[in-house]
Amino acid sequence: MKSVFRYFCGVWLAVMPVWVFAQKPLNPPKPAGPQSIVEVLNSDLQEGVNLTDMQVQTFTGNVIFRHQGVLMGTDKAIQNTSTNVMEAFGNIKINQGDTLTIVGDTLHYEGNTRIATIWGRSVVLRDKKVTLRTRKIIYNMASGMAYYPVPGEIMQDSSRLTSNTGYYNTSTKYFNYIGDVEVMHPDFVVCTDSMDYDTHAKKAIFKAFTTIRGEKGNLTAERGWYNIQTRESYFSGRSTVDNEKYILMGDTLNYDSQSDFGWARGNVVFVSKTDSLITVGDEGIRVGSQGITKINGSTITQYISRNETALIAGDSLRIVEKPRIAADSVGMPADTVRPAPKKEPGREDVQFIIVTGKVKVYRTDMQSISDSLIYNAIDSTVGYYKEPVLWHRRSQLKADSIDVFMKNNRINRMEMTRNSFIIEQDSLLNFNQIKGRNMNAYFTDSSRLEQIHIYGNAESKYFILDEKNKIVGLDLSQCSSMKFIFANDELEDIYFYGDVDSRLVPPGEITQAESRFEDFNYRIAEKPSRESIMGLKHGKLLEGAAESFMKQEEEVKN
Repeated sequence: MKSVFRYFCGVWLAVMPVWVFAQKPLNPPKPAGPQSIVEVLNSDLQEGVNLTDMQVQTFTGNVIFRHQGVLMGTDKAIQNTSTNVMEAFGNIKINQGDTLTIVGDTLHYEGNTRIATIWGRSVVLRDKKVTLRTRKIIYNMASGMAYYPVPGEIMQDSSRLTSNTGYYNTSTKYFNYIGDVEVMHPDFVVCTDSMDYDTHAKKAIFKAFTTIRGEKGNLTAERGWYNIQTRESYFSGRSTVDNEKYILMGDTLNYDSQSDFGWARGNVVFVSKTDSLITVGDEGIRVGSQGITKINGSTITQYISRNETALIAGDSLRIVEKPRIAADSVGMPADTVRPAPKKEPGREDVQFIIVTGKVKVYRTDMQSISDSLIYNAIDSTVGYYKEPVLWHRRSQLKADSIDVFMKNNRINRMEMTRNSFIIEQDSLLNFNQIKGRNMNAYFTDSSRLEQIHIYGNAESKYFILDEKNKIVGLDLSQCSSMKFIFANDELEDIYFYGDVDSRLVPPGEITQAESRFEDFNYRIAEKPSRESIMGLKHGKLLEGAAESFMKQEEEVKN
């Protein structure tokens, strides 16, 4: 009887018109609901008959089934109607609407939860935005969330992304990548351990330490976001931009690599690699299109030039680079820029360094305080403004403004403008004083004082010493102009011009009142030292940055 029954069923299936399969589901569903039965729409062969006591059916060849609007195709499928589970094998293809497809080798589909698990040597999810390739995808059709628990690769536009695991929300087009995340783009590479990606906004959001390497430099950060299309970024935690010309570092960082704009805040470090300049402060702003870098808030700068290190402290600092020469000014096409000439030894990219607010400078051969300072790298001049005070060896120099002209990174000449006043302490600790409207001071190649020229209302109080270094008297002189000649830091001769009023006060008659001008103010206590500048708010930050940069330079050399 069993044999007869099987034969009857086989004949019945063989002669059944094909249109019957096309017109009606092979297993008519129960009333629609959240747990509606998967509908089989087509197959070449069905093993078993759709009888009431059958719970498992096998479909072979061109199998197509549907569940709540999603079509699925395969070579072979086994359906368990009691659990509403479908197992499928070979050439898996899932179509959800006209936007999403998933292909693979094996499928486990739970109709009650609408969760599909797809395996294969190459499981591929495609929609209008991305292509995801992996070996396993768990896809929740109800929520639109796809999860790949094994390494996967995502392609979008010209970017290729890989990670150990990840999630993709097909509704919001939002990715979450976990473990050894790497984004490869023709212009840059991103490496991190955890990243979200918004395919609409083209924005990568980092949740772990991240590096971005590109032709224009590298970015590192603890967390933040990066727009792959516009190259804009925001990073929090210790963040760094490092390129061929400079390093910009801060506790938070906004950066646009296309326009070379950066804004760092909190423990900011700026390093100009081409100029051996390091600046620290509270805030840093880099405007590459204008060749300007601003550091604000308790700034300290270390500037090395020809083996001489200068420390500069102030409220704010601005670095202005030499302008690029426009191509059309030299007869080249307008859409090009003339290549920069080959850099000569010692040549720098900085044109001006401008420091404002409580400025202090320390060099081994000169120290100063002023309200503002401008260094012109083109002609090697330093301008000190608003009643600056300079100290050089045993001399204190003061005026409304002072311009220092450097030669081979040594003091060559000073121009003191209005209310000029020089105090020099001799070997007996006497205070020699020179004052006048304007003064010029000239120095030897070793930065020793050689001459002082006083122009207008010249006055001097000078202690004259004999060969045994004893006081001969106090010379008090007034005239329109004077010239002082020095040799080995000692006064050698004085020249007076115009009507001269001069007298020599004997040693026994010299009083303190007569030996000092009314506006005498010896401010040696305010003289900056290396220790006093490095003891300021960001001194430790500068020290660490300088050590790191020097180590980096040594590694490059080696």
